Amino acid sequence: MTARGASGAVASDGRMADLATAVLQKGGSAADACIAAWFAAAAVFPDALLAPLHLMVAGPGVGLHAYDGSVLQPGRGVPRPRGFQRDTPVPDAARVGAPGSIAAIAAAHAQDGRISLGEIATMASRMAQAAGASVRASLLKRVGAVGPVAVREPSFARPLLDVAGRPQGGNLTLEDLEHASACVGRPHEQRGALLLRDAPVEPPFELRSLLACVCDSSAVLAVLHVALDPSPVAVEPLQLAAPRIAVPVMRGVPRVSPGTPVPVPAPVAMMLDSTLPLAAIAIDSAKDFTDELADPALRESLEFDQWLRRQASALGARAALAIIRPSSSTTAPRTLQFSL
Repeated sequence: MTARGASGAVASDGRMADLATAVLQKGGSAADACIAAWFAAAAVFPDALLAPLHLMVAGPGVGLHAYDGSVLQPGRGVPRPRGFQRDTPVPDAARVGAPGSIAAIAAAHAQDGRISLGEIATMASRMAQAAGASVRASLLKRVGAVGPVAVREPSFARPLLDVAGRPQGGNLTLEDLEHASACVGRPHEQRGALLLRDAPVEPPFELRSLLACVCDSSAVLAVLHVALDPSPVAVEPLQLAAPRIAVPVMRGVPRVSPGTPVPVPAPVAMMLDSTLPLAAIAIDSAKDFTDELADPALRESLEFDQWLRRQASALGARAALAIIRPSSSTTAPRTLQFSL
């Protein structure tokens, strides 16, 4: 049996950390706490709910899980559009895809959750209400109640289609929203580190990040990454904004197949001590982690704080955070957070 000890959370926004901590104090799992951080972000940032999301969970008794809630390429159920010419402007609507974030959250909760999704969503809904976003507050409660089904309901789908459907120059369809899904698998293990993927991804443009790292009372670690578009497409009836992540269909160029996840950098990782996760780390960068992250010789030659600063600096990060598993049930996890 795993000894139960102190828990902790650190996030790039204090409101995310507060809700994650509250869920941990209620007996929630590390996954619950990261889910709470995501709901808090969705409550206070209009562009968080529809943004690409990545979540890793690892620790004793739960195994290793990676959840990829990337935006999905639109265009299901309709003929290929003629495509845009290279010398003509591409409307932002053509870059809006179907969100995989809600499906990823639902999958993570089904696998590793302890507290009901509805309870977590209700806590976040109060935050949105306090921020003056009553429509978004109601939407969050609906997501907590029915999960991915909320995306295909008319009250959610119609405003999205109104800004990103074919009349606006987009390619988003109701069938895209009905089939919105997430990829669930195992992290990529590499020389003492767990990464989301085995090769870096180039960003479509400079993205911002919302991050959270959590350790629960069972010494299970989780790390959350949300990639934000600095100029998303407003979906005013929902008090939301959609990222411009999808790949526009260009004339004479093979299109990306509808339903394909469109990857963006997700610079989150877990460092291993033997086979157990030692630390969850995340950085606010437009670049992915590379092989150098997992160089055990470099890690062993530096204090963890120095090593993390070096990694973040090498990737041009704006900030970095981490949580380190406690050495015993009588000690608290250690958190790190700094700006560059």
